[in-house]
Amino acid sequence: MMLEALTLTARDLERSRAFYTEKLGFAVVDESERSFVLDAGGVRLVIARDGARTPLDAAEPRLVFRTRGLALRCLALRDLGVSVEGPVRGRAELADPDGHPINLVEMES
Repeated sequence: MMLEALTLTARDLERSRAFYTEKLGFAVVDESERSFVLDAGGVRLVIARDGARTPLDAAEPRLVFRTRGLALRCLALRDLGVSVEGPVRGRAELADPDGHPINLVEMES
């Protein structure tokens, strides 16, 4: 078995597209009127419009991305207006525009 995709809901697709492409740097690989699909490091991340739902609090899936140069990545995200906590002990936390939690983890050399 293998993970095919992870789907998150968004109230505003354009705002979410801007966050994931312009701030995190992922490429859109497919799209429709109600969703778009990103290549998130080999995993398909589907962002679908759902204006009625809000993120699940404690049960919400947490996106975790490994990155090189975590401190520099955090500085770059802050320069783009993203609120980032950390890095502390090789981890940083942020959230997308709909409140989905995201962790960045330092990639070992």
